Amino acid sequence: MKFAIFALTFASLLPAQVASNPVDAAAQLVAQGRITAQVEDSQAALPIFKKATETDAKNAQAWYELGMCQGRLGQQAAKVVSLERAVALQPTNTSARHQLVLALRILGRTQDTQAQLTELKKYDPALAAGIERNITSPTQVASR
Repeated sequence: MKFAIFALTFASLLPAQVASNPVDAAAQLVAQGRITAQVEDSQAALPIFKKATETDAKNAQAWYELGMCQGRLGQQAAKVVSLERAVALQPTNTSARHQLVLALRILGRTQDTQAQLTELKKYDPALAAGIERNITSPTQVASR
């Protein structure tokens, strides 16, 4: 409970203290969005993450957080767009690429899923192998 009160207080202070530098401002917005998503909900955090990407369009973490938030809200196509932007800005971000693979698979974009798995293998072969095992396991195939 104390954390929630602190988080709400902290989150409410951030907009008034947003840095003049776009890179710092975007980082502050990402932090605010994370707190908002934890304390409130993803719907409340969504515009904060969008503002972070508008403030610094080259902030891969902002795009990743926006994509994750969109995914929690069931916006899989929007999640893919945001995560594609995140991995374009930071190709070694295996978390973003992993989530992109999962979102593409949900949308039934098989070729794109395989292409992203191939890219993921370059940076984290073990993670890519685990994902491949999961998406081709008999229980996964039977549920399609």
